[in-house]
Amino acid sequence: MTRLTMHAQGGQPPKSAPFAPPQPPQRRTPVWALIGAGALFLTMFTALVVTSTLLIVQSRETQAMQLDEPAAPVVALADPAPNPVVETAAETEVTRTSMDLLGADLPQPEPVRAAPPVPLRQRIQAPSCIDYLDTLVKITHVRFPLGSNEPAAADMPRVRNMATALRLCPEVKVVVEGHSDRRGSDKLNMDLSWYRAETVIQLLREEGFETAQMEPLGFGARRPINLSGTISGEGENRRVQFQLVPRDTIVDERLARN
Repeated sequence: MTRLTMHAQGGQPPKSAPFAPPQPPQRRTPVWALIGAGALFLTMFTALVVTSTLLIVQSRETQAMQLDEPAAPVVALADPAPNPVVETAAETEVTRTSMDLLGADLPQPEPVRAAPPVPLRQRIQAPSCIDYLDTLVKITHVRFPLGSNEPAAADMPRVRNMATALRLCPEVKVVVEGHSDRRGSDKLNMDLSWYRAETVIQLLREEGFETAQMEPLGFGARRPINLSGTISGEGENRRVQFQLVPRDTIVDERLARN
């Protein structure tokens, strides 16, 4: 402990008081350093325990395998081979005959014949092919302007789908039925209905579709689907619709006039 002396003014005696110099602050170990050291020690201890356990298990397995190995067989000296017995001709003949009889009694395996490959078209022709086409032809209609045989472009995608699916069903064909509204003469409407059916087939042919399974037929104004007599109703009557029939069906022109 150091004493500090101070001189007073006016001739008074000096005064002294104890003085302690400031001490440097003590450094403490951070908490994270203690945690890290503890984790490192725990990891090294765990690794040591695991390594020791594995070495012990491996040593026991090696000892067990050594105990399970059979002892080396003792090789005995074989006796000298006896003199071969000379077979007589009769014994040789009998042996050959027996072998021939044995071979004759054995059943001969039949050759495996692979089934002929099924043609690709036949595999594609599922029973649902005709059902799909039948549904498609019932919901497909092509509309036409008044007095025209130019089909509406918006109605042609379904017709193209029909032509694509029709190639997978060679046993059927589609009758392309043309119809007109009830205005005009019978002859004009009949001719116009035929033109409309033939135009749809011609457009498919120009686009590269196979149309051999399609046959046109005109009905004129004899089969209207809307009898209201309004402009929109007659627009529904100007149409081409489709019918699915067997491939050998004869489509007679007289059917349109009945």
